[in-house]
Amino acid sequence: MLKLHLLGRFEVVRADAPIPAQAWRRRRPADLLKLVALAPGRALGRDAAIEALWPDKDPASGANNLHRALYDLRQILGGRWVDIERGQLALRPDVWVDVDAFEEAAAAGGPERWAQAVALYRGDLSPEDLDSPWLQGRRAELRSRFVDVALPLARDAAGRGDAGAAVPLLRRVLEVDPAAEEAHRLVMRLLAETGRRAEALRQYDACDSALRAAGRSGASDETRALWTAIQRGEVGPTQARPALDGARRAARRLLGTTDPPPVRGRGPVVLLVESLLEQGSGTLMLLGERGVGKTRLAVEGARLAQARGAAVLCGIATGGGAPYGLFADAFAEEARANPAFASPLAGAAPGPGIAGEEVRLRIFEAVEQALGAVAEGRPIYLLLDDVHAADESSLNVLHLLARDARALRLMIVATCNEAAIHAGTPIQMALAHLDCARLARGVRIPRLGLAATREQVADLLGEPPPEATVAQLYRITDGSPLLTEEVVRAQRESGGPSLPTDPSAAIRTRVERLGARAEALLAAAAVAGARFDFELVRPVSGLTAHEALTALDGCLEARLLDEDGAGYRFHHALVRDAVYDGLSPARRAALHGALADGLEAALPAGGELPSEALA
Repeated sequence: MLKLHLLGRFEVVRADAPIPAQAWRRRRPADLLKLVALAPGRALGRDAAIEALWPDKDPASGANNLHRALYDLRQILGGRWVDIERGQLALRPDVWVDVDAFEEAAAAGGPERWAQAVALYRGDLSPEDLDSPWLQGRRAELRSRFVDVALPLARDAAGRGDAGAAVPLLRRVLEVDPAAEEAHRLVMRLLAETGRRAEALRQYDACDSALRAAGRSGASDETRALWTAIQRGEVGPTQARPALDGARRAARRLLGTTDPPPVRGRGPVVLLVESLLEQGSGTLMLLGERGVGKTRLAVEGARLAQARGAAVLCGIATGGGAPYGLFADAFAEEARANPAFASPLAGAAPGPGIAGEEVRLRIFEAVEQALGAVAEGRPIYLLLDDVHAADESSLNVLHLLARDARALRLMIVATCNEAAIHAGTPIQMALAHLDCARLARGVRIPRLGLAATREQVADLLGEPPPEATVAQLYRITDGSPLLTEEVVRAQRESGGPSLPTDPSAAIRTRVERLGARAEALLAAAAVAGARFDFELVRPVSGLTAHEALTALDGCLEARLLDEDGAGYRFHHALVRDAVYDGLSPARRAALHGALADGLEAALPAGGELPSEALA
């Protein structure tokens, strides 16, 4: 059995094994195979083949070249899959060609067959060869045919309110035809109706730019009217979506999903968390290297606490340097979920003539009152992630809260990267003070053992893994849960039989598989930091608005990036490190410079660039 893939890539599969790319080191055997496979009836006259592939050769030279290419092709394929008889080249009828299967499904009509056609269309015809004139007309026909079947499917999904199916399909339509204004409008409406108003408005900009690039005068009146309605809030969620509870909000922010996988191999630590919940107050500091699962354990604690009737509040230290940034983040997240809630830090700004100690006392009192408002008479579980990156003022508030935890009915669980604890740093001093006053208990989270890794892999695969696979994974990742997840994802996405041996390279391979646009967006984002502003990063990436939005969707779907309501962040710092470390020094420097220019350009007139942002 021979299978020929031409949509989105050139690949020939013989007896379920792809023919290696190096076998096609000469171009003409592949060209000849494509030419015959795409010919009507899979047959082509010898003279027509020579004219297409060697237009500048005389008949005798062209015939010699044709027979040489045919001989090489037979050697590569291992048989006479393409033959010549009476001046006619022909491909055997039992060869499966994805272009034929796509066109048959598209012509059959109906949602089921159209869905098959969409699945078969994995990209442009022979994207590795964009210059050959004999491919260009057919490529344009297939692109148009894809839009003809994908757009009705997207309309149908949108009519059912299935934005999760419709938006990715519409993004694919816009990749093929950036000026498809109806697709832009559908995306705008669906994003707005699912609460993603800012993205819907950005989609309008992408639409207007694409239409102007196509030589039109910009967005139509209908599209502008939709933009205005979204701006005014007239198009939004069709019904109030049930608010996520605190534990699921924390899981979405920190893990990228409201339904994380089970905790494996952490029985003793889970018991410590449950002991804290039994006491009803106290502070637990989860220490360990990056990617070892500290955050997952803290989120599990949030779930258990909420099941016991506690309120859950989550804050993330981003290392930006803003005073009280850790708690400002926690209260901003609460305000997004509960618009009636007002951040206490905004009203605690110092006035003229107020001493520093009085300011600190005022802020601490405001934080305590805000925690009481969130709790509404319940105990409160305060999850503080990445406290090693917190500013000194936030760590001072953490100390005071730990001191008053019993009175406040406050259970604090914080995560800290032990590699960031150095003598003289704010986190080192904060931990020392908490330890001396016996206000917190620290526990180091180790890597997983072999048995727990086996359970994690089974969760990721949905079935018990082969023992050899588990053993190889364990050797590669040494029990790091995050690296195990990334290696398994890389292997599943590649479809290859073997596991990647370098976890960081596996992450970069996953990025490469998303395409050049995703690589460009992630490179600019990695320079910006673990959390980034899309509007700042997009121009630095060099992508158009539509290209950047499409790349962003792909990165979110691949779980390389997460969206948490406040913006976008890398799924884990290790993902950002892998992308950043893969950049050449010259490209890093160029991106840093472009980002600094973007920060400066975004300043209002007379504004001063914050030193921490520039750093």
